[in-house]
Amino acid sequence: MFQHLKKYIKACRPVPSSLVIFPISMTIAFAYSHCNSNGNNCQEFNIPLTIICSIISLLLFQYGFIINSVIDYLTGIDDDQTFDRTLFDSNNSLGDLYKYCFAIISIIILSFIFPIYWYSKSIETYWLIVKLISIGFFSSTMYTFSKYIGLGGFFVEIGYCIAVICTYLALTNNYVSIFDFGHPLIICSIMYRIYSHTAILSNCIRDHESDQAAGIYTISRIIGLNQSFILLLSLYASVFILQFYLMFTYGNYYFLIVILSFSINLDSFYKKYLKQGRSIINWGNGISFLIPFTIFNFAILFGTW
Repeated sequence: MFQHLKKYIKACRPVPSSLVIFPISMTIAFAYSHCNSNGNNCQEFNIPLTIICSIISLLLFQYGFIINSVIDYLTGIDDDQTFDRTLFDSNNSLGDLYKYCFAIISIIILSFIFPIYWYSKSIETYWLIVKLISIGFFSSTMYTFSKYIGLGGFFVEIGYCIAVICTYLALTNNYVSIFDFGHPLIICSIMYRIYSHTAILSNCIRDHESDQAAGIYTISRIIGLNQSFILLLSLYASVFILQFYLMFTYGNYYFLIVILSFSINLDSFYKKYLKQGRSIINWGNGISFLIPFTIFNFAILFGTW
C-alpha cells in the first residue's frame, strides 16, 4: 500500500504539481480579505465544496504530469539518458501510470455524482463547477501535445485559471470570468499566469537539444535559444510590473516585500546558472518563485479590496 503510494507521489512530480496550492490559497486569501473589506459575513463560505474543488485541482495537475511522462516516453522524447527521467526514476511501469490516470479520472467522476452536487448551493453552481473541471481535465490532457507546438504555457495557464475561478466559485458561490480584468482577483491571478509560462519556457530551454533530436517544436525551438532567454527575462520583468501596479492601485505596500524577495531569488538563481548552465534552469525558475508566492498571498490577505 505505502509502496504504491510512494511510487504514485514520485510519478506525479509532487513539487511542480503541488504548486497549484498557491493560486488556490491566493484565491481563499482574496475572498476572505474582500469579505472583510466589504463588511460581509465570511461565515457563509462553503468550506466543504472548496476543499473538494481544491483536491480536484491538485489531482488534475498530477494527472497532467503523469500523462506527460506517458506521452514523452511513447514518442521517444524521454529515456533514461535525458534530464526528464520521471518514469525511470520512480520505478513505475507504463501500466502503473495508466492505473494512476484511471484512479484520478474515477475520483473526479465520482465527485460529480455525489459530493459536489450535495454541497453546491444551487444547480447553476454545480453545473458551472462541472464545466470548469471538465475544461481543466481537457487542458491537462492536451498539455503535452500543446508543448510540442510551442503552446504548453497556455494550457498550464488554463489550469491555474480554472483553479482560481473554481475555488472562488466554490467558496463564495460567485462566478468571475477569467477575462474580467477589472476584477482584482483576476488581476492578482496574473502572477500565477506569468509563472505558468516561465515554467514551460525554462523547461523547453533546458531540453532544447533533446527536443530538437526528437523533432518537436517547443517554444525555444520555434523562436531560438537567445530569444527564449529574452522572453524569459521579459516575463520576470512583468512580475515586477504587476507588483508595482497592485501596490499603487490598492495602496498595499506589502507587495514591496514580494519585489525584494523575488529580486534576491533571481540573483541567486543567476549565479548558480553561471556555474552550472542550462541543466538547472527549470529547477532554478521554480525555486525563484516559491518564497515570493508565499509573500504574495499574505500581501493579498492583508490588503483591502
